[in-house]
Amino acid sequence: MTPEPQPEAPAPDFPPRVGKYDILGRLGSGAMGVVYHAHDPLLERDVALKVMLPQIARDPEQKHRFEREARAVARMMHPNVVTVFDLGYHSDGSPYIAMEFLGGNDLFHSMRATPPLTLERKVSIVVSVLEGLAHAHKVGIVHRDIKPANVFLTDEGGVKIMDFGVARFAMGNITSTGMVVGTAEYMSPEQVRGEVVDGRSDLFSTGAMLYELVRGTRPFHADGIMAIFYKITHDDPAFDFPYTPEYRALIPILAKALPKDAAARYQNAAEFADALRPFAAGLGLRPMPAVAPSAPAPAAPARAPEAVANPPTSVLPPRPAAAAETPRTIVDPSPLFQLMREIYVGGRTGHLHFTRPKQWRSLRFLKGQILHATSDVEGEHLGDVLVRYGLLAQQDLDRARVVVLSERKKLGTVLDSMGLMAKEELESSIKLHVREVLFNVTEMPDVKFSFEELGEDTFLEEELRSRVAPGEMILEAARRIQEPAIVTAVLGDIDRVIAPASHPMLGPRSSPSPPPTASFSPAWTGR
Repeated sequence: MTPEPQPEAPAPDFPPRVGKYDILGRLGSGAMGVVYHAHDPLLERDVALKVMLPQIARDPEQKHRFEREARAVARMMHPNVVTVFDLGYHSDGSPYIAMEFLGGNDLFHSMRATPPLTLERKVSIVVSVLEGLAHAHKVGIVHRDIKPANVFLTDEGGVKIMDFGVARFAMGNITSTGMVVGTAEYMSPEQVRGEVVDGRSDLFSTGAMLYELVRGTRPFHADGIMAIFYKITHDDPAFDFPYTPEYRALIPILAKALPKDAAARYQNAAEFADALRPFAAGLGLRPMPAVAPSAPAPAAPARAPEAVANPPTSVLPPRPAAAAETPRTIVDPSPLFQLMREIYVGGRTGHLHFTRPKQWRSLRFLKGQILHATSDVEGEHLGDVLVRYGLLAQQDLDRARVVVLSERKKLGTVLDSMGLMAKEELESSIKLHVREVLFNVTEMPDVKFSFEELGEDTFLEEELRSRVAPGEMILEAARRIQEPAIVTAVLGDIDRVIAPASHPMLGPRSSPSPPPTASFSPAWTGR
């Protein structure tokens, strides 16, 4: 007898692999993307992989915002901010973010679960959120969407701020003025009015969240978004809390967190947290212990994969408000950027060499434009970058390297001739490689650099030329630095909107109405 055919198992609703990550399951989805439970086989750890939907990724602005989220969070290392390990691209071009995998639940669901959160726990959660915001604001990042759904409570008792997808770099005014971004009932009045916001907007949203945690209702609830907006900008919240000392003691704290005028609020997150600490102490409350990051390791030769592994942790008591931050080495890139400016303005051709013990890197210039980068550092070759960002399979890279070594051709040319990558993809990938090499050298205190002048005919054999503007690379590299004095020296007024100039000798120009704008070119570097 022929056995009856067995029904096929339903196909999983997720791809088997995204970039270098094996997909284990689906954690959730939203309007912008899907979050997967994934495994990094190289570092042997699980991650949460947030992948933008392909149809959304086709919108350049939405894709840029998603990439900005990764870069914003990657600039921070704090126990109350979710850690981002990696930014890459799926085979369909959709960007993804690899984040630490957390067990637990977000505050939105936790505050509705049983048993209910104690008042002690509610206050400790808000203090932890303020600790994370203090760090974000210090490095120039405003979250813009603080709400219970974006606060994660781990199984170990930790508190993590998530989803910086609408975050704004305070130094750049990236979000257009007049664009309302955020979740309605937690938005600040200045967000509702479409004004430029700063960290005090996040404090208003945190106050609205604390109000809801304590009273059980949102402070500006109404039917319809326009009614909510009117309440936020015109009405004061009702402070009809239970008539007990601990609840009544919260009223002046919330009243100072929720004024319409930002100047009347707490002026920074530490001030708000300090106001809650005496109240917590009076109830015998303590903020949840923070997990302190380990001291930075000695400078590595390159950003090898192991550099993003989870650092050792230790449980410490709550940090005093005035506790000193761990000192870190600040590298001033101004001399390098000045040299790049001179190469660009002079339309020079040659190699910009970067050397340090047992390492060598180079940017190749043709008439002032960057053609490509080269590196002899393990993990920093063009092929390594392509695989790490999910743009090329490892087996295809191995095939191409055989041809590269046997025929002494450049990898980009071989990938193009073998049909493994289209020219357009290769050109954008070369730009990505240039960015990575430049970012790495600007963080190395002992790197030396020099320019080797060459004739233009040196590069006539180059078939693939991704013309990268040095000004764009300077702008992106400077924005990664967490030292305001250096960023100001390189970019000028960091409250301006900065955009590439059309000519290397164009200087800043001002706008008649806020926010001020400035064109950017290497000629502006160091002013």
